[in-house]
Amino acid sequence: LSDTKNVIVPQGITHIGSYAYYNGNDAGLVLKNVRLPDTLTSIGRSAFSYLTEIETVELPESLQTMGDYCFSGSSVTSMTIPSGITSIPAGCFSYCANLTTISLPKSLQTISEYAFRDCPLLMEIPTYDDGNLTTIGYGAFMNCTGLTEVKIPDTVTVIEGNAFYGCTGITKLVLPEVITLRLGAFGDLTGLKELTVP
Repeated sequence: LSDTKNVIVPQGITHIGSYAYYNGNDAGLVLKNVRLPDTLTSIGRSAFSYLTEIETVELPESLQTMGDYCFSGSSVTSMTIPSGITSIPAGCFSYCANLTTISLPKSLQTISEYAFRDCPLLMEIPTYDDGNLTTIGYGAFMNCTGLTEVKIPDTVTVIEGNAFYGCTGITKLVLPEVITLRLGAFGDLTGLKELTVP
């Protein structure tokens, strides 16, 4: 395949396998915009990793699970996570250098280790005080230097080590009243000017 820029995966497909489009550029597969079917329930590990031309992937509301490093190293610019997802898996969007916006559902319970590591253009983490997020994993937002204001919702009980390490752009941080912070969770926040703890 070559110069396949706009792809619509047909209805009836329920699973996209691990490494399905991994580093497809090397095989001449140039994906820019991908629409996934309403029948899809799962995406395997590294399925869209290292696609350096891709910009958008439309995820259906039917989606329930995504594999580790699903979009790692890809050039996606924005993503809306559907409401059926309860966990952002390990490394899912790590090293997505062009990712600027992410929409997270209220159903989300866990942001796993390195989920958004080294996404320097990510500007905001949408969270909800009436959501279900409880855990932010190790290194989840490490080196996300584009973040400026972060409010951790009251539902979060644990932030693992190095979760926000190196987020030097953060100037304002709001923490919930009761929370467990692991070693280095907010290490090297050299730009921090305002910290609020109820």
